[in-house]
Amino acid sequence: VEGLLFWKLSGREAMSESFALTLTLLGTDARIDRSKLLGQPVTVIIPTQNLLTPRYINGKVTRVAVSAVELTGTRYAVYQLSVEPDLWPMKRDRNLRIFQGQTVPQIVKTLLGEHQVNVEDKLTGSYRVWDYCVQYQESSLDFISRLMELEGIAYYFSHEADKHTLVLTDAATQHQPFSGYEVIPYHQTPSGGSTDEEGISQWALEDSVTPGIYSLDDYDFRKPNAWLFQAQQNPASPKPGSIDVYDWPGRFVETGHAEFYARIR
Repeated sequence: VEGLLFWKLSGREAMSESFALTLTLLGTDARIDRSKLLGQPVTVIIPTQNLLTPRYINGKVTRVAVSAVELTGTRYAVYQLSVEPDLWPMKRDRNLRIFQGQTVPQIVKTLLGEHQVNVEDKLTGSYRVWDYCVQYQESSLDFISRLMELEGIAYYFSHEADKHTLVLTDAATQHQPFSGYEVIPYHQTPSGGSTDEEGISQWALEDSVTPGIYSLDDYDFRKPNAWLFQAQQNPASPKPGSIDVYDWPGRFVETGHAEFYARIR
């Protein structure tokens, strides 16, 4: 927008979350029509250690607030822009729908396509076909998030100069180092100093107790004697078997599905 200058950017981005950023701009005119900024694309370009490979952060403006600040004796209008991915309409809707004869990736990509979300499919697993699947009084984002969590599917965003893409993944081996950030310096400033160089300022390691066994079961009325119980041990648990998580119903009627769900839990 003409007349607005970049001041600062803050926010949060994480796996399987819709990122939320606050872009703060400065200007001399507080009368810019804020409504014309809503829904508009915006890209922030961040220089990296490799000057030939900048980092892009792209999203859509979903909120605009204006206030005032005085800097070095000059009064400016402060525009705070909330920036979110193309998922933003899916966070705010609510619907009731039935999907029949589809896998979870098919359902997810159908809904993302309806909201013009760019998608890259890096899934390597095979997924069951659901006889029917219901979205009931929930937002489209809550619905697909629930399905992806059930099937062990994660997502993240890749950014380019003029767009961002939601990437579906189901294996840690699919994640590659970000170009320009293969090596990130660690800046230790015990005296409380600071540095202008990009890097990591804090680092911590943590261990916690986790359940040792996850088990689940279900019932098939067509085969009442079918044995569907499945249990998987967590090798990372410090005391295997000391904490047991049991779930019923498991939403399956085939043993293969039981093994899959027990493993990804």
